[in-house]
Amino acid sequence: MIVLLLLISVLSVHGKDRMCCRYHCAPNSTDCASWCASRDSCIIWNGTEMLKDEGCEVVYDTKKDDVPSKQNCLQKNFRSRATFETLPFYLEPYVYKRGVSDTPFTGIDLRYRYSSFKNLRFRFKNTNHNICQENSGFDDDSLCNPRCVEIDRSRSLERMETKSEMMFISYDCEVGFYISEKNTHKNWIGTAEDDYLLSVCADTFESSSRICGEYIFKMPAPEHVEKETPSNIILLDTKEFENSDKIVMFVPNPHYADKILVSLFLVSDEKNKQEVHKQIVKISSRNDSPSRVVVDFTVESGRYQVAVTPLKEDTVVGNPCYSAILTRQSQGGHAPNIISSILCSIVVIGLILGIYKRYQQVTEEATIEPRTMVEAGRIVPKPLLVISSLDVFEHAQIVKELCSYLKQWCGVGDIYFPLDDERGIHCGQRDPWKWAQNSYDCVRENGTILFVAGPKQSLAGSTSLYPGIQENQAFLVTQEMSMLADQGRLLVVKFAYSDMKTVPSAVPQQLVKNALLLPDKMNTFLSLLLQEPKRPICCKLPFPRIQPDVLPKDLTRQGGPEILKKIHELIDKERNQVNTDQDKNCRLERLLSPEDEDFVRKNLIDQNSCSEDLKNELNWPSLSKKQEKTDEGRIFDIQLEETLPSMKNLISRDKSTDFV
Repeated sequence: MIVLLLLISVLSVHGKDRMCCRYHCAPNSTDCASWCASRDSCIIWNGTEMLKDEGCEVVYDTKKDDVPSKQNCLQKNFRSRATFETLPFYLEPYVYKRGVSDTPFTGIDLRYRYSSFKNLRFRFKNTNHNICQENSGFDDDSLCNPRCVEIDRSRSLERMETKSEMMFISYDCEVGFYISEKNTHKNWIGTAEDDYLLSVCADTFESSSRICGEYIFKMPAPEHVEKETPSNIILLDTKEFENSDKIVMFVPNPHYADKILVSLFLVSDEKNKQEVHKQIVKISSRNDSPSRVVVDFTVESGRYQVAVTPLKEDTVVGNPCYSAILTRQSQGGHAPNIISSILCSIVVIGLILGIYKRYQQVTEEATIEPRTMVEAGRIVPKPLLVISSLDVFEHAQIVKELCSYLKQWCGVGDIYFPLDDERGIHCGQRDPWKWAQNSYDCVRENGTILFVAGPKQSLAGSTSLYPGIQENQAFLVTQEMSMLADQGRLLVVKFAYSDMKTVPSAVPQQLVKNALLLPDKMNTFLSLLLQEPKRPICCKLPFPRIQPDVLPKDLTRQGGPEILKKIHELIDKERNQVNTDQDKNCRLERLLSPEDEDFVRKNLIDQNSCSEDLKNELNWPSLSKKQEKTDEGRIFDIQLEETLPSMKNLISRDKSTDFV
């Protein structure tokens, strides 16, 4: 009889399947439901019908996609300085039921105002400690299975209807159950009445700052989710409760009510509740955004739950909706002097730990992956003009490959370098002067000028392919060079083999003096190139500041190791040439010098540039320490052959122009 009653209750509950395309499209297949173009499609409602936007896509859903570990979802950061003052989203519960005889569960439809985000990330996590324990690892067999989702519409077309306040993106994949598997048998167990944590982060088109928030709610039971009057889900702001001990909640506005009765209960156990506070709040039935309600009550130690009852002209017109349970740990009845002593003893440690935690958070937020940010529309690639000497072929190739690396991995737009394969001199008109003018015009407005110091001229093997091109480019930039430097759009870099004399004299000497050494200062160079400022640990304190960590800095990606190899080869070539020139000078001096030590001392022949092995090979006469110190003012007395004319006698020379 009991089984029959349960079966009747299950069959009497009407339900539906979820609509999200992740569950209606097979992976790597076009076999989808009629409302899905692909498994990445977004579902958009305007109140009456479903719309499509090809510029919107679901990037990932960790419950449905193949991910390495559940821990990746749990470790995602949903914290930011900016928080939601009003919520552009709400949760709509529904009864999930695939078949007539299937057990019904409660599904959650997250509806987010479509015009209020460019990139959206959120996570659903069951906070039942029997399912998901805090601060512990989870393997693939764990019952804890949070859902992390990212939706991106940065490539969405600008259309008038997308700005409508009535348009919402709908994501209803989350359903309140978990799967317990024993002896290869799977059981679907409902999580009705469990508390869930919703974490949300959104980037908007209007602002570059990210907005985040975390809210807990109670998963309603399927039998309480009525089709005619959907059960409202109350969202409690966990950040306000943790930081300010205030109960701040967001309540959907029932269209059939003009007020809500807010009741606060002190919960001792599941059955015993004591009402400690109540208040009546007016709401607007025309407002689709949830109403923000602050409970006017001083929270002490204990477990609290909020009940919201809709009213119409002070008459109850609906069943109460209950929130999740908030727990404030007991602080104990310490005397004021003991509390003061403890606070004084830990204030320094607390400050240090707080700064360190903040430092870790800022460091994590300051990690930059340029290529991903460009694809997401958070960085707009800007053009780059590269000016460098082309006299040494090896150096020109290093700069060329560096340009390719910057464009491929570092979020740089069009690059103008004389030898570039796409926008070099040989790609269009072959007039170097015209190319220099056109390339500078392309970067004048918002681009960057980069001077790369070349090696010594002695390493040049032949005439440059485009003689004088560096001077021509520098000449065009001269008048605006100070302005570009003040705007941070003029950079100077060097390599270990570079000679700073190869940088045009018009470049400000302060920049030349502080030229960035590559690859050691690659991270600083990329930060300046992308115009990413240092992040302060605290917005109210200008120091200390943290340098952004640009990931392609280590040159380990495609093209980077080849650049490092060629830099080391040119360094070795420059060093070998210096040693060879010094040895030649030493041999020449030894050839012209007799064995007499006194002659060596008198004529101050420099042996410091000669290696000890070469001195021994050439049998240099050694000088005593006393003889190494020579008096200033010594002159060379060079005697020519007596038959040669002297400059002193040229005054009385024969000036006639008659030639025989």
